[in-house]
This record gives sequence, C-alpha cells and structure tokens, in this order.
Amino acid sequence: MNSRPDILLFLTDQWNPRMLGFQGHAQVMTPELDRLAAEGLVFDNAYTPCPVCMPARWSLATGLYPHHHGLWMNMTGIACPPEQITLFRGLKNAGYSTAKIGKFHYFDVHENPQGGTEDYFKAIGLDTAEEIPEPYACPWSRSDYTEHLKSKGLLRDYLADLCERFEAGDEAIVRPAPVPAEDHPDAFITEQVLEAIQAQPTDRPMFLCASLPGPHSPFDAPGRYGSLFDPDEMVLAPNTPERLFDRHDRAHMRKIQANYFGKLAMLDDCASRIVTALESRGNWDETLMIFSADHGEYLSAHNRMGKCGFHEESAGIPLLIRPPGGNRERGRHTSALASLVDVHATILDAAGADAVPGTFGRSLLPVLSGEQADVHEAVISEFGHQGRRAFMVRFGHYKWFIQDGCEQLYNLENDPWEMHDLIDEESAAAAEARDHLLCFLQNAQINLADEYQNLFTRVRGRMQVGEKLSDYLMRELEKLHFGDCRRMNFFDTE
Repeated sequence: MNSRPDILLFLTDQWNPRMLGFQGHAQVMTPELDRLAAEGLVFDNAYTPCPVCMPARWSLATGLYPHHHGLWMNMTGIACPPEQITLFRGLKNAGYSTAKIGKFHYFDVHENPQGGTEDYFKAIGLDTAEEIPEPYACPWSRSDYTEHLKSKGLLRDYLADLCERFEAGDEAIVRPAPVPAEDHPDAFITEQVLEAIQAQPTDRPMFLCASLPGPHSPFDAPGRYGSLFDPDEMVLAPNTPERLFDRHDRAHMRKIQANYFGKLAMLDDCASRIVTALESRGNWDETLMIFSADHGEYLSAHNRMGKCGFHEESAGIPLLIRPPGGNRERGRHTSALASLVDVHATILDAAGADAVPGTFGRSLLPVLSGEQADVHEAVISEFGHQGRRAFMVRFGHYKWFIQDGCEQLYNLENDPWEMHDLIDEESAAAAEARDHLLCFLQNAQINLADEYQNLFTRVRGRMQVGEKLSDYLMRELEKLHFGDCRRMNFFDTE
C-alpha cells in the first residue's frame, strides 16, 4: 500500500459549470458526478485563468497565467516550452508514475514539437502519454483514434461529417455522429484510459489525467445519447435572448442544448467506467479525484456560443475534489474562490511534491480539509487577441471585467445570471476591482532575481566561523584554475 494517494484528474473541455446535477440543474443527467460530489467538495466559484482552450491548458500544466507563459489565445505553429511544464515533472520527482491520455493541446496538431512528440512527452515528465486530438483536429492529425476508425471502416464517414460542418462554417449544426457511441472520441479515449490504468505500476503512487474532448462542439452526441433529451422540453437559461445570432431561433437552441446534454450524459458514463476500473484495481479508496474543465460554454447565454468571454457560463468552470475514501459526512459546497492554476498546486501538494518556485496557484487542500475558508481574496482571468487584452476580476459577490474597452460589473449574489450591469451605479466596487487587478499585475510577475542576495551577504554565508575575509579569499583563490578568466582568442591563427 502506498502512503500517498493515487491522483485522478478527470478533465473535460468546454463544460458549462451550471449544467450539472450537483449544481441544481433539473434536466441534465450526471448521476456519477453527482455521487462523487456527495462524497467530496464542490467549488461553486471556480474560474479558468483564460476562457480559451490552449492557454487554459498551458496554465494548468505550468501553474502560470497567460501573461507569464505568453499564450493569450489559441495559436498554430507553437508548443508550450517543456521547461515551463512543471506539473508532471514535479510528480515524477516525488516518486509518482505519470500518465495523460486524450486531449493535450500543448502544441498545434499540424506540426509536432521539435524532436517529435515522444521526446516532448518525456521532457515534460510523462511516463505514459497518448494524445487524441479533439474532433475538429481529427482530419489533420493521424492518431490511434483515426487508425481505430479506419480499422472498423468508419473513418471516411466520420471525416465526411466533419468536412460538411467545416464547409457550412456553422458550429451550431446538430446531428448525431456517424459512428456508434462506443466509437465516439470520448468513448475511445475512455477505453485507452482503462488500458492505462491496468498498465500502471503498483509499487508507486499513480497520477493519471483522463482528458476527454467533450462536450466541446461539434454537437454530435452519438447513438442513444443523441436522442436522450427531447428538444421541446429543454428550458433555456434566463439570460438567453428571444432572438439568437440572426439565424438561429430558440427552437434551434433547444436542439443544441438537448444534444449538449446528451454529450454530458456520455461523459458522466465515461467517468463511471473510469471509477469502476479504479475500484476493480483496488486503489479507489486511496485515490484523490478531481473533476474540472478548461473553461465553460455560453450555449446561447448572452446571445453567444462557445467561450472567449467572462460571464459565468464561459469563464466559470466546474471543480469537484473528492478526497481518498470520500467525506465521512455528506459532501459539501464552498464559496471559496478558486482557479484552474490552483489545481496545479493542489495536485503537487497532495503528492507531497515540492512547490514549484515562480508558479502562482495555491493548494486547495486546506479548504478541502476545513482548515481554511478560502485561499484567495480575488481570482483573475485574462485573454487577448490581435493586440487587445481583456481581464476579469472576481471578488466577494462581485465580478468586474473589461473587454474591447468596455467595463462591466455584476453583483452575483443579487444577479447570478449577470443581466444588470452595475458599472454606472457602483463606482466603489468597480474601483476595488481595478485595485485587485493592479495588485495582481504588479505582484504576479516572474522575477528570476527574487531570491537575490548581494555579494557581501553571499560571501559571509560561505565563511567559516571566526574566519577573516582575507584568509577566506586566499583559500578560495587556490581552488581556481589559472586561466578561467583569461582572454580567449577565437581567431584562426594558422
């Protein structure tokens, strides 16, 4: 038996944080996650450091914000520098086996990082790695999934469906995937995760990230999941306007929502299969389980789809932590503010790994144990595109953000659907938000000289007790090789 917990990170893509049974949604079907929530702690105020896939995933892996790691928006032809990715190396150095299966998005699928993916995954500290890109990347990326579809004669139909969606230029097309549910990307990745669980060594603790690409569009819930919900019975969020996107009416949005809920139900089944595998392996009661997403999904709220905004539906994330063995009492919810960068710090803390200097997340374990009520006064989210930067601050009951030069302010206690902008009414709260942002930008900066000590302090620390400085210097000079500082001549003299 290992003295430290196994750690499972169940990571999804673009999951609206409101749409979970344990968050009180009356229509979604997430029984497995609801059961886990009843044994753990739910963070009701958790946010992504960036409401965009690639930068958010870099932040989780590095413990850094976009303005640290440099990626503010999805970008082609670039890879996250291996030296920045400290999560897996930190776990490996602490004695863990490390595995990640599914969507990485640490680099663009059109080109591998320098040295190839195998060298890259080794460099970032993974013992087991299998990248299965999201569906929209499938036509340009050969993977075990495309080989799987090809072997079953399904690849051409699957690619044809994606191509039609591309050619229409419409992410809101709703129809089931042309493959059976068991051959959908989320189901295939789950199978690979189950195989990885069986292959992990039992003589050391395990970290496993199961990274599924759903419920991100396309809206292609397969098989029975595509018909699990009746569009006519869908209740749209209160902040959904009467007319949407100039071309999609509310009836079409109900179709989208029904399909999206089908994908949520499928992901919940995937989570159940993974938990069952850990139970069968015999280590579930010693496993710390974290469920989250890189960011949310508007799904018609505020007349928007997708992400790239700071409303709750987009910048908010689901965050559930179940401790080993589950809570002795019924699971609970906390209003403590949390960020995806905190998941980085929490995982390393749970593993007994050293904190990574220069990262900015805070471990949430003190909140999980009840030792602390919170770890943040405010949390920040940010993104940028074409030279413009946007920032969000969540503090107390308030959320403030500035995007495209426009400030907005909401009191989430009185206005949880963010329908009444207070920017012209509550100047004091807006000023406090700006102060939080200024403090964040001043203090959350990487400073490689943060531990600098001047020469005299460093020398005194090396001297023996009672030793004279001249004696110390003579002793040190004898150790030096003559010529270490001599002029070098690089000219060819022959």
